[in-house]
Amino acid sequence: MRELNVNELQEVSGGVDELVIAGVTITGISVGMTAFAVGSALAAVGGASFAAATALGADDLGKELGSAIYDLFN
Repeated sequence: MRELNVNELQEVSGGVDELVIAGVTITGISVGMTAFAVGSALAAVGGASFAAATALGADDLGKELGSAIYDLFN
């Protein structure tokens, strides 16, 4: 029985591995960007909470909560 050459091995294994690696990398980047976008949105919510508490002259507890939320995501 003879050895398979590189092209035959790729056919048997289902194709070129680089394509799979590129797909995983692209998926990983997409997931990372989505997580970054969600984090940015949450940081904006925290910032808005802090700004609203400050603008409305809320009590110290409200300011502390807004500040804590803002700090958590920044």
